[in-house]
Amino acid sequence: MSELAQSKGIFSGDNLPIGWKDQRSKLDSYLHHLSVVCPDMKLIGQITRGANSTTFVLKGADGLCICQFSGSLKVNLNFNNPFFQEDQSAYKFRGVKERMAYLRSQNIAVPEVFSTGTVIVDDNQEEFVIMNFVKGISVDSFLSSHPHKRQQVYERVGVLLAQLQSVQLLESHSSANDLVMRKVENASTYLVRNQILASEHGRQLMGVLSRRVDQLGDFQTTYVHLDPTPVNMQVTGSIDNYVLTLLDVEAINPGHPLIDGLGRSIKWGIHDWNYVSGGELTSVSSTVDAFLRGYSQFVPEATKYIIEPELLQPLMVTTELVLLPLSIMKENMKEEPGEYYDWSKNRLLQLIEGCE
Repeated sequence: MSELAQSKGIFSGDNLPIGWKDQRSKLDSYLHHLSVVCPDMKLIGQITRGANSTTFVLKGADGLCICQFSGSLKVNLNFNNPFFQEDQSAYKFRGVKERMAYLRSQNIAVPEVFSTGTVIVDDNQEEFVIMNFVKGISVDSFLSSHPHKRQQVYERVGVLLAQLQSVQLLESHSSANDLVMRKVENASTYLVRNQILASEHGRQLMGVLSRRVDQLGDFQTTYVHLDPTPVNMQVTGSIDNYVLTLLDVEAINPGHPLIDGLGRSIKWGIHDWNYVSGGELTSVSSTVDAFLRGYSQFVPEATKYIIEPELLQPLMVTTELVLLPLSIMKENMKEEPGEYYDWSKNRLLQLIEGCE
């Protein structure tokens, strides 16, 4: 183990954090790269792990900063996988530093990125980002202490995600509908070739989705593709005067602004998180209403879902038809797909047959 790791006893032997005991070599590789890319900084010892990223907190002469390594799976999916070939001209702001600087210029609260690069971890290329440390707490931690602010917080979440939705970050020659259909078709082709879906189900999926996407209409706006769960946002400031800072530094992808924007935000940012955190399902509708109030401030098209709430269910089903094939493909590429893999396959088949 590297000297940097040994200097922090919590990263050695049986004291490794849960989840890392079987990945000591990978951890040591991360720590070695930290000693190279951040030679004048001291590791504080806090590690957070997301589905596709690992974040370390460090201290330098100017204060705290974080170094985040992105999982190679996501990089391969977006840019190198043969089933994920998209219009490369769309990635105008592929560089994290340029992307975050642009968002800051649009008055969106994001960290300042100091440097970026790539490293090799377990024979895979991973990207790293060094950025300033945002002092605050996660949205779920904030709400656990101040549950009466739930609707207010989710209205602000809606505002933040709609701000991302409304800024033009990409240039693409394809329409938003074409892009979202191509994305699902690529995933469907992968699933059929690997005998995860029957070819008939693949055809049914594309037919159902084509009809539903056409019903939603086409938009020439673009979308910042992120996983909008509360963990990607930090509440900073005081209890009565706080802001939400976006911590997500993932890739920017184009897509249908209602499906990949509003639908994805509600499904993963509210419904799924509410379920995982043990919240009462009866509280979801009021939370969604609050979210929509914030979201519609920057994306006027979302107002119709406030006026006609019965439109939300078709939108959410269409969102699942877009997201589930991609999730199943990603899960299948893992060494050990989790229980979400089987649930996703069953749910996709249920939706395909129910929408025929």
